[in-house]
Amino acid sequence: MSKFTQLIRFLFVIVVIIIIGGIVIIIIVKPTPPPPIDWKSHVQLVRTLGGLVSGLGLAGLWALNSLNAQIKSRGGLQ
Repeated sequence: MSKFTQLIRFLFVIVVIIIIGGIVIIIIVKPTPPPPIDWKSHVQLVRTLGGLVSGLGLAGLWALNSLNAQIKSRGGLQ
């Protein structure tokens, strides 16, 4: 198997893990029906989602950085 297919498979696995994690978080956080929207809870939701997205973004950057270092240490993509 070439390095490129390994890279694609690795990225696919990371995306699947992130999607499953997001679904699990939604299920855990939201077991109750939502109350009528008032702006304070709306702001809290936006903050929570923003924190989640930035955390996932940082995790993705870290994973890509470590993958890049691993590829470079093995002599790059052939």
